[in-house]
Formats: sequence, C-alpha cells, structure tokens
Amino acid sequence: MSYVELPLLLALPLALLLTWKDVNARWLIFTLCALQAIDMIAFPIVINWTQHYYIWCVLLNLVFIIVVIGRKQWANILFEKTRVKFFNQVIQNYNFTVAECAFLVMYSASIIVNLITWGEVQLYAHKIISTPLFYSYIYTPAQIVIHTLESLAVITFVANQLRMMTNRETV
Repeated sequence: MSYVELPLLLALPLALLLTWKDVNARWLIFTLCALQAIDMIAFPIVINWTQHYYIWCVLLNLVFIIVVIGRKQWANILFEKTRVKFFNQVIQNYNFTVAECAFLVMYSASIIVNLITWGEVQLYAHKIISTPLFYSYIYTPAQIVIHTLESLAVITFVANQLRMMTNRETV
C-alpha cells in the first residue's frame, strides 16, 4: 500500500457506515473497498516488478473502471447466482452518480499517468533516455492529486447521500 492511498483507505470504511441505509451507496462503496483490498494484498508482490509495476496500476485502474461502469450488471449476476435480496434492491434502486463519473475520470487520468511512466521507465531501462523526468517530477505528485481527489469524491458522495436520505425521511 502506498501512502498516497491512505486518505481513501480511511474514508471508505467510514463512508460505508454512514451510508449503510442506502443500498446503491453501500454497493458502490463496498465494491470500492473490495478493489482497494485487492490492491493492498497485491501491493507487496507487484511493487517488486519494478519497471512493470506501472502496468499493474493500469490494469487495476481498468478493473476499477469496469466495476464502476458495470455495478448494476455485477449486482444482477450476483442476484441470479445467489438470490440474495440485497442485490435485487441494488438493481431496483440503481442510479449512476456524479461521484462515479468523477471516479471514472480519475481512474482514466491514473491510467494515462501510469502508461506514460511505464513508457518512460522502459526508455530509461533500455538507455534510450538518460533521465526519467516524468517519473522523477510528475508521477508521484500526479498520483497524490488523483488519490486526494478520489477521497474528496467519496466524501462528497457520502455528503450527498446523507442529504438525500435525510430529505427522504422528512418527506
């Protein structure tokens, strides 16, 4: 686990607790938690891939995109396999949120940053360039910004969900 992921790691469990009554929010946050867990478990292994670590990051971001875009379809598959009522509720109450759009933009930005970094690291490893400038000066700050924005998107999502849940209760 990288230190740039720490704010998100702290925000997700709290977000899950705060939005527990909303099945759509719970499903989104649960899926993000599951993917973060995969990332944390794999990190000690993939960080040793050195120059190919960035390809892992690209693949992981692609998985995040697939999961966010296909959240309703994943719930449908799980409902068909398990008949668990929760998944049917997710299907019935599904709505694509602004936060999910923000996540997709951030995951896409991370893919671009990681692809550029991987390409530059390859050029450096093969002695085609003498200094990996993008890696040295842009990669880490860009990832910090992306992960911070992701954490803020989770916080904004939770605030909006809480406001909507409060409005439903008062109506």
